[in-house]
Parts: sequence; structure tokens; C-alpha cells
Amino acid sequence: MTFAQVEEVMERVRSVALDTARGRTLELVKRLLRFPEGQETPAAAASPDYSEESERKLLYFLRSIKALKYVAPQQESEYAKPKRRWIVSPRLRSLYEEITHAEEKS
Repeated sequence: MTFAQVEEVMERVRSVALDTARGRTLELVKRLLRFPEGQETPAAAASPDYSEESERKLLYFLRSIKALKYVAPQQESEYAKPKRRWIVSPRLRSLYEEITHAEEKS
């Protein structure tokens, strides 16, 4: 193979890898957007296509880039400690809504 052919193949590999990663992240965000109050880790990490461990890593990565937040809901009783939940950050929620509404108008 020539250098140009190798470059073309690598560009296609990069493109496929990025599309796959974006699709996975988008599906996770869509799942969380359906629950404004958030979801606990096992539910947030539940994906028919990926292991819970793999989804957890993605959740923590998205938190590190401030796309998701890991928050504790308001405590309803002094005895029952609420479990922390994953929510989409306000900034990402706003961007997602802006993009999806723009697509609907086109």
C-alpha cells in the first residue's frame, strides 16, 4: 500500500470510530434526558449494547468534561439517605434542545 492509501484507510477508521463514539454518547444522553430528576448509576448505565462497566466509564468521563452531573436529590426524610443520581448538565441540555429544535424547523 502507498502512503496515500494508508492515509485514506486511517481517515475512514477514524471517521467510523468517531461516529460510533458519538452515537453511543448521544444514546446515553438521550436516555438521561428522559429523566429530568436523574437516574441512579445502575439505571443510567443500563444499555443493551454495552456492559455496565463500560457505561460507567462513559458516565464518569462525561462528568469529567462537565456534560453530566452526579447529584444528590433533596432528602425527603432524615432517616433515608437519598441515592445520588446522574443528570445532564444544564449547558448540555440547552445545547441539545437548541440543536434538536433547529432540526425540527428545517
